[in-house]
Amino acid sequence: MSGRAFPASVAFLALLLVGSGAKADVLTLLPSRISVMPQEDDGWARVALKFDLPSVESGEANGVVWAYLEWQVEGNSMGETEFYAFPISSDWSPEVRGSSSGIITREVDPVADWLLSSEVEDKIGPIIRLDLRYLAADWTVGVRENYGIVVASPNLTNEALQAQLANARLVVGFGFIEY
Repeated sequence: MSGRAFPASVAFLALLLVGSGAKADVLTLLPSRISVMPQEDDGWARVALKFDLPSVESGEANGVVWAYLEWQVEGNSMGETEFYAFPISSDWSPEVRGSSSGIITREVDPVADWLLSSEVEDKIGPIIRLDLRYLAADWTVGVRENYGIVVASPNLTNEALQAQLANARLVVGFGFIEY
């Protein structure tokens, strides 16, 4: 699939918002921090990502309308592959993430998941899109501290997941819906 499909999907979402009476500004962010986490006993691959979102005053009309962590899978089809996003619960830095004092702690329950299957690839292409709307909204108004997220997969190695996240971006639509 061509590299044009990914930006086209973002443009399509923006068109849906505009066509539905919504007013939105789109912000696309690359990770400010990224770190492969040490392998745990469960065999899951985990990569920590941090995105620097602007803050928004609570009650402002320009809140988060939608937010997706998305990336295009590079290379051959990966078959059926699961991805999950877990909020990170304390500050971290890539330099100390493997030391006993710098372990990246995350919440137990994921806030988003995505199953990449051949059916999904046939419909929209090799795109992963984790819905982080409510988490990003909490981050921007200060309800929850923005320490980032851990993307995890039980189907990949740490190296393969890190390679897949090389083109990851957080795409956030800010605005409000007029009634």
